[in-house]
Amino acid sequence: MIIKRMLRFVLSLVILLIITLLVLSLARIPVDITRYGALIEAQASRALKRPVTVEGPIVLTTSLWPYLELAGLRIAGSLDATETELLHMKRARVTVGLLPLLERELHIRSFLVEGLSLNLVRAADGRVNWTTGRTAGKKAGPVEKSAGVDAPAALTVAVDELSLGDVSLRFEDRAEEELYSFMLYQARGAAPFGEPLSLDMKGTLQEEPYRLSLRATSLAEFIAMTNTRIDIGIDIAGTRLELGGFTDMLGQNLRTELGFSVMGERLDSLNSLLGVDLPPLQDYRMRADLIARPGQLEMADLQIQVGSSTLQGSALVDDTVDPPTVSLDLLSESIQLQDFETPDWSPEPATPESESEPENMDSAKPAAEAAKPAKPLSAESLRRLNARLSLSVEQVLSGEDRFGSGKLQLSLQDGRLSVDPLALESDAQSLLVKVSLKPDRQLSEASLRVLAKQVDLGALLHLSNPETAVGGTLDIDLDVQSEAARFGDLLANANGYFDVSVIPENLQSGLVDLWAVNLLAAVVDSAVKSEDVPIVNCLLSRWSMENGRMKSRQLAVDTTRIRICGDGRVDFAARDIKLSAKPKAKRPEFFSLATPIKIKGSFEDFGIGLKGGALTVGTTALGFIISPITTPLQRLVREDLPADGADICGLPIGPHEEKLEDLPGC
Repeated sequence: MIIKRMLRFVLSLVILLIITLLVLSLARIPVDITRYGALIEAQASRALKRPVTVEGPIVLTTSLWPYLELAGLRIAGSLDATETELLHMKRARVTVGLLPLLERELHIRSFLVEGLSLNLVRAADGRVNWTTGRTAGKKAGPVEKSAGVDAPAALTVAVDELSLGDVSLRFEDRAEEELYSFMLYQARGAAPFGEPLSLDMKGTLQEEPYRLSLRATSLAEFIAMTNTRIDIGIDIAGTRLELGGFTDMLGQNLRTELGFSVMGERLDSLNSLLGVDLPPLQDYRMRADLIARPGQLEMADLQIQVGSSTLQGSALVDDTVDPPTVSLDLLSESIQLQDFETPDWSPEPATPESESEPENMDSAKPAAEAAKPAKPLSAESLRRLNARLSLSVEQVLSGEDRFGSGKLQLSLQDGRLSVDPLALESDAQSLLVKVSLKPDRQLSEASLRVLAKQVDLGALLHLSNPETAVGGTLDIDLDVQSEAARFGDLLANANGYFDVSVIPENLQSGLVDLWAVNLLAAVVDSAVKSEDVPIVNCLLSRWSMENGRMKSRQLAVDTTRIRICGDGRVDFAARDIKLSAKPKAKRPEFFSLATPIKIKGSFEDFGIGLKGGALTVGTTALGFIISPITTPLQRLVREDLPADGADICGLPIGPHEEKLEDLPGC
């Protein structure tokens, strides 16, 4: 009897234990373990070597798929007593399978995080707040395996449901005085066993809204970055970026091959995101095959399109040297210059600091001033890397105008930007430009060489006014060099010469002729239609430049009826101008108002008046009154200037090795 009772008791205990185990395995019963929070905080603080607190409840459930949930997790920073906390998390829950752990599989059914703030700080001395004892950037030495002991097999990880919300990341670099912010409003993803990883995110980066989608072969391969296929798509700042291909970044090959493409409506929409000042190019797109190796990035099969202009080539970025180097080789069948017009953008450098400014003035600048992006041609920007660009174009177009073939060789070496050459050439015209520029706080250097022969003037004018009917040819011979303590003073110290010869077509002299021809006849001619319309024959302008002071050597405008002779100077050091112009009829005229004028004043405030003042007015009035008497006598003794300006139009221009003679009639 007693034995039966004992058997029943044992059987009851077994059944009760089985039921209990079944209940604990199948039923999810929450257990509040907040009372053990102090122990958890102490162990976590000891492991992380910084204070860790859990302000909210901690709940652990039963079942074969238990979850752990905690709220109000805080992890302090490590730089100083006033440091912003490293991490704050409002709520997190993770559900894990117990049985898969027996087969070394970490099966996460759901992973939920809400309200996570992560604050990363790099101090001015290089210390960071996310490490515990080890210097930032110092690589750990190789881990030696114990003899005869095999490394444990790694866990296989899978996530059925990933959900993140209200996540913020803030990185402050106090050494560079830079601040970066990242917000993740929502992220949804999954990576079950044997299935691809998928992740969709949306948020803001540097206050720019973005959407990101990520696909990979599997979660394990993505985490390991070993021979995995990934596809990434990002929409941000009006730009679409796509990456797709294979990567073995952390594997044996250390190589990544990705197809890359980027496109957008305006390139300058990326300015605030990248912290640069890009030109406002429209309707752009670029694609390439990216090949990444340690310290190097190659762009093969590179294709660039801006509007209707297309380019092909290759590029290489090498970060294994200091400074990094960039090389770019491009070919194009045709380039449309109108696709690259940027009238409201300039690459000029930021205003340099004056010598009187204190060294620590940057610290006193407003935050908004310090946050301004550096101009591409500032000394600081040019010293950041070395670069080379080679461009060859079969046909350079501007609207319907054709400039022939083109070539551009551009280099950036040790802070010096050089264009050698920029060349355009066709059967009828040629253009050669060479530029050297090196901005520097101590001594800036610059040189400019331009040689243009028979360049189509109409095509150039079409760039600003496509409807103009004016044509002709333009010749330029310019050679200027300069050195200055400040970049802005280069013109004030320039030396060389600047010659221009223009022979226009279909450019009517119009009201200019009223200046020196028969006033009454000119008024009548303007009211009567005539095929013999007076035109401008040519413009000749030759200047020498010494220490920033330009002085005219030959200066004239020739029309069918008059010749305007000029003289003057332009002082870039004093920033003032003084010019005079005197018209002369090609044959003595009755009732002529050939009054000299002058232009004088500063660059910002100059005036136009009569040369000689009241005396000139009196002389002109007297000549106008007595012209019926003097004009016939002048026509008898004076030789008329040619109507087509053949005596000065087409004169050679170039280096001023010998003294230049005065132009006829001047």
